[in-house]
Amino acid sequence: MPTFATENDVRLKLQLSEAVAPTELITDSLLQAHLCVLARLAPDIDTAQEADRLCDGEALLAGALVLRALAAGQAAERRSVSLAGQRLDTGARGPALSEAAASAELHGWERLAPLLATPPAPLPALSTDPVPLAGAD
Repeated sequence: MPTFATENDVRLKLQLSEAVAPTELITDSLLQAHLCVLARLAPDIDTAQEADRLCDGEALLAGALVLRALAAGQAAERRSVSLAGQRLDTGARGPALSEAAASAELHGWERLAPLLATPPAPLPALSTDPVPLAGAD
């Protein structure tokens, strides 16, 4: 099944150029986001009627995955250099990218909320009879 959003939707929502986010990263993130949306989508939703909402939400979720991947890359390449009293920290974007990813994910799920199935209630905790610990009476 094709995704609800496209690569261009993700790029437009998050202003990501091809130099910043390669096509393969966005495509993979779109597929992952699509699977997450499909898993939570209410079965009675008319996807054609809700195409705009699905596109927006999925693009934001995919964008969040892209931003997290970029943040991880920044963390791996982080370098701090001091020269003649000047400091250059190449990994300072990582936390900002992580914050942007969290915000995009939150907004994506908020946009999709009316279309999602109600999650099942959690199972109650089961309790067992008390058993003495080793060496305890």
